[in-house]
Amino acid sequence: EFVMIFFPLLLIAIGIEKIFTKTKLQFISYLTTFAMFLGGLIFVLTTNRADFGHSFFSDSSYSVFPEKGVEKLKVTFRIDETNLTVRDSGYELVYSDFDKFTRKPKIDYEIIGNQVNLSFTSRENSYLFGMIRIETDDYQNWNMRFSDEIPLELICYGTYSDIDLNLASTPTSSCKFFADETDIYLRLGDILPKIKVLVSGKDSKLRLRVPLSVGIKISGDNYKTYLTEIGFKEFEGFFVNSNFKDAESTIEVDLKSDLRSFRLDFF
Repeated sequence: EFVMIFFPLLLIAIGIEKIFTKTKLQFISYLTTFAMFLGGLIFVLTTNRADFGHSFFSDSSYSVFPEKGVEKLKVTFRIDETNLTVRDSGYELVYSDFDKFTRKPKIDYEIIGNQVNLSFTSRENSYLFGMIRIETDDYQNWNMRFSDEIPLELICYGTYSDIDLNLASTPTSSCKFFADETDIYLRLGDILPKIKVLVSGKDSKLRLRVPLSVGIKISGDNYKTYLTEIGFKEFEGFFVNSNFKDAESTIEVDLKSDLRSFRLDFF
C-alpha cells in the first residue's frame, strides 16, 4: 500500500531535490527527505483502515452477534455515493461486507440498556488528512443483513446513493430516510404489527413494495392523484388502502414533498 500511495510523491521529491541541489536554496532538497519520512510516519498512524482492521485494498466483513438481554437494534447509516444493499436476514445481529478499493466505513457500536446502537459512516478515499486522494469510477458497495429475530430501527442519511433494502424477512419497526438525489428501493414484510416509514430527500426516488395483507396509511398530499388511481381513499387526513382497518399488520408512510417520484407495489 505504501508504494502505491507514495510513489508519485517520491518522484516529486526526487525532482525537487535535483532542482535545488547545489543552489542557494539547497536546504529545500534536504527537506524532501524529512517530508518523506514524516509522510511514512503519518501513513502508519492514519492508514486507511477501518475500525475492524481491514484496508482499502482488500474485501472485508464485519459482524455482530446477539448478546443476552438485547431486544432492539438501531442502525444509522451516513453514506455518500454508496450502494447500500440488504438482501436477506440471518442469525447475526448484523453482518456486512465491503468491496476492496473502497474506504471502509467508520463503525461505532454501543449497548444502552436492551438496545444495540450501530452506526456506519462513509469516509473519503484519502490519506494524509485529505492531501492525497484516490478516485475510482465506482460507488462504494456495502452489503448487509440484519437479525431475523431482533426488531430493527433504521435511519439513513446521505446523498447521491443507491439504497436497495429487502427487509421482508427482517422484523422492522421503523425506517427513516433523509437522502438527497438518491434511489431508494424498500421492501417490507408483515412480521411486526406496526411499521413506520419516513422518507425525505430532494430529488430522490422511492419504490416501496409491501405484502398484499398489510394495511397502509400514507401522508403526502403531493401523491393524492396517484394514490387515488391505485385504489386508496382519504381517511382522517391520510390515504389508506381497503384493508387498513382490519389488517393485523399496518405500515404508516410519511412522504415529504421534496421527493422526485414515488411508486407503490404489492407482492
